[in-house]
Amino acid sequence: ELTFKFFYLPHGHGKTMGFMCNKFAYIIDCHEIPNQLLAELREAKLELLLLDCVLESTHKTHLWKERAFEYDDFIQARSTGLIHISNKLDHDILEHDCKQRRQGLFVTYDQLQLTL
Repeated sequence: ELTFKFFYLPHGHGKTMGFMCNKFAYIIDCHEIPNQLLAELREAKLELLLLDCVLESTHKTHLWKERAFEYDDFIQARSTGLIHISNKLDHDILEHDCKQRRQGLFVTYDQLQLTL
């Protein structure tokens, strides 16, 4: 049985929507994750998290590399895929940085197929 939970995420002056389905969460188009939601994501012991990571440096409406890494460290999903990546962020460097941090952290790409 699939159980979905939807939640609003801060995105500049507006809000976007992310979701969690069983042991999977999808969080893009946000510039932060509220503390209550962070705790809930950590408690869920996620198998897979897809997490916004637009740029190397700070951004007004999206997560950036270091913030995404901080959230990954806190949430502790088995695997975290960075998604929604700008062409201004070097994918090879990002892949290298992910591998340096931990085994389950990776960069997503077009046509990537994931299974739980």
